[in-house]
Amino acid sequence: TDDDGTVTRFASFHHDVTDSKRRERDLERRQQRFESLHEASRQFMNAESITDVARIATDAAKHTLDFPITVLRFVDTGGEQLRPTAATAESVAEAGERPDYRVDDAAPAATVYRTGETRIYDDFDEVDDGYDRGDLRSGMYLPLEEYGVMSICDTEPAAFDETDLQTAGVLAKLAAGAV
Repeated sequence: TDDDGTVTRFASFHHDVTDSKRRERDLERRQQRFESLHEASRQFMNAESITDVARIATDAAKHTLDFPITVLRFVDTGGEQLRPTAATAESVAEAGERPDYRVDDAAPAATVYRTGETRIYDDFDEVDDGYDRGDLRSGMYLPLEEYGVMSICDTEPAAFDETDLQTAGVLAKLAAGAV
């Protein structure tokens, strides 16, 4: 203001909190997921069969981690086939009944089982293995040690981020430990 009280300048400050709010939501999401994984670990301790383990894992993936399209496959006693042991209803609705895979097959689940390395496929249109995946476009495949593979898919390409990979990895390790 000048000597007679007239405003001659005005200052304004703007603070964009968008990034802060996004980080806050991400942290809350991570916290909720890890609390849910803790609950799943308690359920795994009471599992009495491989089918129980698969059911607990698919339920945890769907209801607590927000991965509704999940399949757990365990290797058969002959060590030749990965057989679906549990699949969410959404998995079957989006891609049909899930097939067995030969362990020596080119399918992502078979490759992950053989290598023991987690893989993310951002676009199934680039996977040439002869299998129909219906409306599924991306997938995350996690080994369950020597027991099998957990497949988590989505109808959107490139649907999974680093947080998804970390939390799904913890769930896969818990499931493998419960077998």
